[in-house]
Amino acid sequence: MASSTRKVVRKSAAKKEAVEIPPQRSYVPDKSVGRRYVSRKIHGMKDISLLDFARANAINLLLQGDTGAGKTALGQAYAALKGYNYYALPCDVSIDPSALFGKIFPTEDGSFKWIDGPVTELVRYGGVLNISEVNFMPPRIAAALYPLLDSRRQLPLLANQGEIIRPHQPDCWCDLDEEECESRWLLIIADMNPQYRGTMDLNAAFKNRFPMKINWGYERAVEEKLVNSKTLLDIADKLRAMVGVDLRTPVATNMLMEFERMAVGISVDFAVGNFLAAFETSEQNAVKNVVDLSMSELKRDISMLLVSSKKKGLVDAVQSAMDEEEEDEIEDIPDDGLEYYEEDDDEEDEY
Repeated sequence: MASSTRKVVRKSAAKKEAVEIPPQRSYVPDKSVGRRYVSRKIHGMKDISLLDFARANAINLLLQGDTGAGKTALGQAYAALKGYNYYALPCDVSIDPSALFGKIFPTEDGSFKWIDGPVTELVRYGGVLNISEVNFMPPRIAAALYPLLDSRRQLPLLANQGEIIRPHQPDCWCDLDEEECESRWLLIIADMNPQYRGTMDLNAAFKNRFPMKINWGYERAVEEKLVNSKTLLDIADKLRAMVGVDLRTPVATNMLMEFERMAVGISVDFAVGNFLAAFETSEQNAVKNVVDLSMSELKRDISMLLVSSKKKGLVDAVQSAMDEEEEDEIEDIPDDGLEYYEEDDDEEDEY
């Protein structure tokens, strides 16, 4: 209810003032994103708890490690679990800073109106800002973010009459009550794949703006909850041991998940061919040899998954039928009952 109301308000404002409202790119991720996330421990502390600490102390966090290991998923899952706004800032050389920070738009009466970009929205109202592939960041974007990332913790909006905004944080002096202020705290997370082709090292001054640094690699315990085939995980371990010697292409967790999905949905042979295509031509023979050595075990694992998925399909079909019966029962509730439940739903949406 609350979100639909906001959309109506934005449409009305756009019609009245003829302002071209840019698309809302900061959003609260769906709860399912948080439920699917597989948490891990960092030096004995749960990753979500580390983010709580960083947010409460206005500490910027840098995740550095291999591609496809779930670095970006952490911030998105955290926002989903906590109900915070989230935005992944793309480090694209072609991006216009105004698309991130905001710009001035003309109105119908001939005046002009400033409209915040997604980064500015998060600074004003709180949430999780995820700087993806920070070691690809264009210099003009980095320069605009410098004062937000260092101890000044502020974002100058030179195009908006030099306005300077600061995110709310525990020690700020504001007119909001404690709970409302806390809801507007800003967490900044950056992630990067160090020493990959096409990347560059962060200079010491920029890296120093991230007091909390975490090495985020592939973790077998996490992958065992995402990939069912033990044989496939063993193959990945062998290939990763070859990276830097015979291989340069990393074996990402999401590659293993896609392999399993295609093997179950299409065939093992198709999944193997698709898997090999992810590697450089000069690497493919070495990868194929490793896969071939475990092919019989791999096919056995996939056969077991096929049986399991068919059983799950039957269970899902039964559950779906039960859900439909429950919906039919709800439709038979008298009108006064329906009004009562709708009022409860509206009250929940208020919060």
